[in-house]
Amino acid sequence: MRRAILALFAVMAVVLTSAAPIAADTTKPVSGTYKSMSSYSQECVPQGARTTCTETSVDVFTETPPTVVVCFNLTTYTYGEKTGRGRVLSSESGCTDPIDAAALAISVSHDQMTTSLVPTEVTLSACDHRTCTETRTVTVSASDTGGPVQPFSNRQTYKDGTCTYRFSETGSSAEVSGSLTFDDTTIPEAGYGQQSEVKAQESCK
Repeated sequence: MRRAILALFAVMAVVLTSAAPIAADTTKPVSGTYKSMSSYSQECVPQGARTTCTETSVDVFTETPPTVVVCFNLTTYTYGEKTGRGRVLSSESGCTDPIDAAALAISVSHDQMTTSLVPTEVTLSACDHRTCTETRTVTVSASDTGGPVQPFSNRQTYKDGTCTYRFSETGSSAEVSGSLTFDDTTIPEAGYGQQSEVKAQESCK
């Protein structure tokens, strides 16, 4: 159970990283600065034959420059040590509307990347098979640093009807770690940071 949930978070992180440059509109890339940060923490406590874990994560990413979206998730689950079978005890998650990208600061110096999310309010919901219900609003912030910094670049061209779209991207990413705070709780966490510059061109006949 624990491995399955960890794998799910890993897949989510990869999807967010790879999708960030053109997440806003895949048929019409937008020029600008794209930022992303993903921080994750897990705490597990054995209780006899069972173990209870709490997993906390915050993901920040650009949909359309110059804005970012902040998402927060808090999940608690339990599983049997012998059987591996488990169940979710509680799960809350939510995302903000697009906010000013200045909320997430990313800088690179001497092969070290620093990421910082200012205190941001996120409204959480709990969902069942039928509906989602708002539960509370938390204030989330994070501060991380790490390296080495890995540069990257890519180019892409595609057509949509009579229009041709071209975009190029250059940026850097790094594994980072530090602290994640929600309301009055501060916990250690680890993840990644990424920042890139995208230049987009459109030509239509």
